[in-house]
Amino acid sequence: ASEIYIGQSGVIRIGSKYLGRTREKGSCFPVLAPRHDESVVGPLLKALKDEDTDVRRETVESLGLVGSSQAVQPLLPFLKDKDDATRRATIEALGRIGQPSAVDALAEMATDKSAKTRKAVVVALEKIGSDKVLPPLKILLKDSDPELRIAAAIVVGEVGGKQAQEMLLPLKYDQDEAGRRVYPVAAWMSKSPYTFEQLRAALGSEHEHEQLGAYILLMKLDTPEAAALIESSKPPAVDAAMRRKIDYLWGQASKQMALPETNEP
Repeated sequence: ASEIYIGQSGVIRIGSKYLGRTREKGSCFPVLAPRHDESVVGPLLKALKDEDTDVRRETVESLGLVGSSQAVQPLLPFLKDKDDATRRATIEALGRIGQPSAVDALAEMATDKSAKTRKAVVVALEKIGSDKVLPPLKILLKDSDPELRIAAAIVVGEVGGKQAQEMLLPLKYDQDEAGRRVYPVAAWMSKSPYTFEQLRAALGSEHEHEQLGAYILLMKLDTPEAAALIESSKPPAVDAAMRRKIDYLWGQASKQMALPETNEP
């Protein structure tokens, strides 16, 4: 069995090998650590040097779950790992940790040949969320993949501010129709901060871009009040094509928006 294993509910299991003692009989995993337990950072950092690719990847994922800033620098070399899955796991882990100090290294991955890797960069930058993420997002706004450009635009809109607004302008004339449609959504978001009451009011707006922008910003709040409002509100009038573009970034979270089902393939 692997010396590192992520069990149900994100529990991290660590074998004796990385605790500096002999494995206990009948106990492959003497440490069961919940998420955010920084006491396991030391053993996990040791496990990063394991010769087994699977162990290293599980360790990278575990460090992301713990979320300790101590792990940022040790994780950076794994952005260049020969294993694609390990590289993406590293990007995701750095996003979960959320330290702006990782942005420069993530920016180097914004031009990776793999679209999956570039998507992981967008999602990681969204989780970090400071204005320091704007330079790599500027690169991603010019990506050859239209879905990735749209995902980047949403994150730029979340960050907001004058620089973000200027970055978004080229999307107004994007070659992809969905890119042109997401421009007003991201531009509206970029004028934030909005109060909770302003977001509530925007959900009832007659303008689709305000409705959708409000939904996204409410999801980012991640509070019981925001979740209740999302659940109780009527869905914005967004067609299936646009919904797929938003799902590209938001994944499971976007399903909370309860957009209408269609038969469109």
